[in-house]
Amino acid sequence: MSRKKAFTLIELLVVISIIALLVSILMPALGKAKRHAWFVMCGSNLRQVGLAEFMYAQENEDYFTDAPEFMVKPVVNGYSWWCRWHDEAMNNQNRPDLTGQLWPYLETQEIVMCPAFYSVARLPKYKHANHDENIPIEPQYAFSQNAFLGRLDQYVYDNQPPGYLWTKPYLSPKTQNVKRPSEVFLFTEEGPIVLNSNTNIFLAGTNIAWNQTVLNDTAIFPWWDGQDPTAPGNVLDSAGSFHKTSWTSTETLAEGVANALFVDGHVDTMYPWETKKYSTSKLNLKDSPH
Repeated sequence: MSRKKAFTLIELLVVISIIALLVSILMPALGKAKRHAWFVMCGSNLRQVGLAEFMYAQENEDYFTDAPEFMVKPVVNGYSWWCRWHDEAMNNQNRPDLTGQLWPYLETQEIVMCPAFYSVARLPKYKHANHDENIPIEPQYAFSQNAFLGRLDQYVYDNQPPGYLWTKPYLSPKTQNVKRPSEVFLFTEEGPIVLNSNTNIFLAGTNIAWNQTVLNDTAIFPWWDGQDPTAPGNVLDSAGSFHKTSWTSTETLAEGVANALFVDGHVDTMYPWETKKYSTSKLNLKDSPH
């Protein structure tokens, strides 16, 4: 009578060990491939937002949308504006009265999101400033518009004191007024994390400061109004840095990049500290905007 062959315990353990080894080898590669796919999808979404913006401009005398409210109106009296970007109760579907100018030109709200942003925004270590614990973090948008490409002189925050806003007439609200469209970004992924001199992030021996405020509206103000824009520490908003890097610590974010859509329609990567450089063709805006 023949005996059926079976794995011995040692053989089974060897097979399990081999499988575990293969999984440990493949998982990082799969994770990297997944993040690259997110990166590509994000660039594609930015292009779609750009097409919607140009459609808006064609129907509105060549004007760009107003940067602080192109997607949503960020502020209502008595509301925690810092959490506007992740409050599902205040999104375009639930509060159509607060929708922004570009909303009618977008197919879905998902177009203004980056897939990687869902994961990054929920990391506890990167909790944003002035977070309201009563508002769950459910990201609703990840893209912001260059503040110099919108009529900010017409915009007023409900809960800010007089003189807070950018009121100087050095904005370029029409697409035809941008002299170097390939050098000026229109939309980019704004970082959800405050990174300033206190985080002690260094690159090439230089302390980097960026993102003093995050996503409280959909406009990127690259520097504090009324101060020297060329000063390294004069930073307000900036592009994110969660692509092409790990999310293990704030230090690794110094290596990351964001996708950015430029006025000529092309998408490229941008480091956070390049936000000033690509926000205008010239920093001396009083003399020659863009």
